[in-house]
Amino acid sequence: MIVLNGDCFNALYLYALQIAISGSESYQKSRVGPVINLGQAYLEIMPDDPRLIFLNHRKINPVFAIIESAWVLAGSNKLDPLLNELPNFCEYSDDGETLSGAYGNRLRSFFGFDQINVAIEALKNDCLSRRVVLTMFSPSDLKINSLDVPCNTEIYLKIIHGTLDITVLNRSNDLYLGLPYNVFIFGVLQKYISLKLGIKIGIQRHFSDSLHLYEKNIDEAKRIVDFNKINNVSLVSSFFNWGYSDAILVNIQEILNNDYNAISDPCLATFLKNFNRVNRLLKSGSKDFVFSNNFYGFLAYQCFSPIGYGADSNEYFEKLRRLMMASSIEYKFKQLSVSSSENIAQNIINLANQLKGQFHVLKKIVDSNAGPLSFKNHENEELSLRILLLCLVWTTLDPLTVNSAIGTIQKDEIKAAASLLDVPLSELGPLTLFENELFLALSKLLID
Repeated sequence: MIVLNGDCFNALYLYALQIAISGSESYQKSRVGPVINLGQAYLEIMPDDPRLIFLNHRKINPVFAIIESAWVLAGSNKLDPLLNELPNFCEYSDDGETLSGAYGNRLRSFFGFDQINVAIEALKNDCLSRRVVLTMFSPSDLKINSLDVPCNTEIYLKIIHGTLDITVLNRSNDLYLGLPYNVFIFGVLQKYISLKLGIKIGIQRHFSDSLHLYEKNIDEAKRIVDFNKINNVSLVSSFFNWGYSDAILVNIQEILNNDYNAISDPCLATFLKNFNRVNRLLKSGSKDFVFSNNFYGFLAYQCFSPIGYGADSNEYFEKLRRLMMASSIEYKFKQLSVSSSENIAQNIINLANQLKGQFHVLKKIVDSNAGPLSFKNHENEELSLRILLLCLVWTTLDPLTVNSAIGTIQKDEIKAAASLLDVPLSELGPLTLFENELFLALSKLLID
């Protein structure tokens, strides 16, 4: 069993993707195409985790996640509220109007009574109860040929040390598409029930009997892994908490009705009005948007900043973006480390040209660290930049292959590039003490 705990959800999700693309598991056949099946998996999320994915190159739809969570709490199985954000969601409908396995409908009315309300009363009457189980899978699902059979099958609710824990059981979980939304909507459900009980939330747990990644999403998964670092992701996540979700719970109908002007929380209302699907497609209606200094604001900044916001839109979020984008710069150097000498040399020249007049920023970082490289006696800025950039290429060589025959070939290509750049071989070597600081500085200098 894969156990994912001890860090923020975004970092755990990134780690799961790393496992999936590691090559340790082979492809299997499935109903919807080849799939890497990781088998049983356990995921644990802490109470203050912000939950929604914000990773580079994994732009989930946070507006849809918010609408879906309200849709579940309302007990609906109607397609209409979801189609505003995902028009192709009707592909999962048997009749073009409803979803057979809608979680909210299964919890609120499908079995003839409101399981959520009954669960709340049961925990009010006995806070030690271990019998509070919510069911979303019906025995009838075994014999029907539906396009939408519940993947999440049961929910356990328990009050532990005065807080509400939730455990979700899942028969089959799509790592790329399904898991991010599952974690969010059931986190909102946990918050909803805890508020009704007048207690705080505890741990959110997910057990999957089949966590998997489809072949069609492998390239996207690899790109996410290449452009993110777990340490950076964990640090960014620590700046936020789960408090922003409270607004969803008191504006359920307003969210479902697209009546965003009636939403009581201005941050949520502004976010939904400016970043719903129509505005994203038209790239309009958002130019006067003010990023709120909470997680909604960060999601907008991270996911939709290409709509037309400058780097000065929000200094706080810009710092976090630079931290996230430092991974992208490192990826660029990692690509060069497995490239030809001519390509390495040309890219180093291009980068050095972009950094003209900015060398003092990098020099300060290098000279303040007691590493093997020093520019205190270097007067030629262009040569110094080439040396530094080439050393960073060397730094990103894969440590698992650097001493193998493949590693030798890669180092020879870097040495050949050094010859083309007039860089002395004596200056070459990895920078392993402060490379993260340099990548972060480069992300600011090159991306801005």
